[in-house]
Amino acid sequence: MQMRIRLNSRCVILLAAFLLLQSYFSTALASALRPSGPAQSVRDFCRMDLRGVRLSSKHPSAQKFARLLAADGEFPEEPVKIVAAFHVRTVSENDDAATVHVTYDLLGQLTGALESDGITLQRASEDVEFSLLRADGLWKVKAFDFPPHVSARALRYHIRDVLMDDQRHGDSHRQDLLRRMMAKLETAGP
Repeated sequence: MQMRIRLNSRCVILLAAFLLLQSYFSTALASALRPSGPAQSVRDFCRMDLRGVRLSSKHPSAQKFARLLAADGEFPEEPVKIVAAFHVRTVSENDDAATVHVTYDLLGQLTGALESDGITLQRASEDVEFSLLRADGLWKVKAFDFPPHVSARALRYHIRDVLMDDQRHGDSHRQDLLRRMMAKLETAGP
């Protein structure tokens, strides 16, 4: 007995879509289950910090950022370092502990938080040593005294949000100050 299978174009398209989705989800699952190394954990930490995750607890990536930390702890709020880039330099691993050295390209810093015009623009570099612990197969950054290292763009967005919030609440106390800070940050670059 011969059996003929006749596929119409809809069946072919559905079959192709099913195979593509199966491939996509199995690849995504494999990468989600694969633990990242200490260098990748530090890159993720630095990337989110650069985007301003530590400037506000309302940041959309705050929960994702918290998963990178080995323990709860308070990071200092200032001085906020204004950063152009970061570079992972060296990684040393020893069982469940690791150290990652990062160099930051600094553009300047903000001292005195948003209550002062404490933005100083001066290019420099800064070397930072990150300590990590392996917990549940994931590399996590140990809490330490390390202020935010953000891009000029992230700091501008943060100041803009604070300015808009002040305007909504009728608080004109620091609006001129915030506008001057925004103008100063425009010269710092992206």
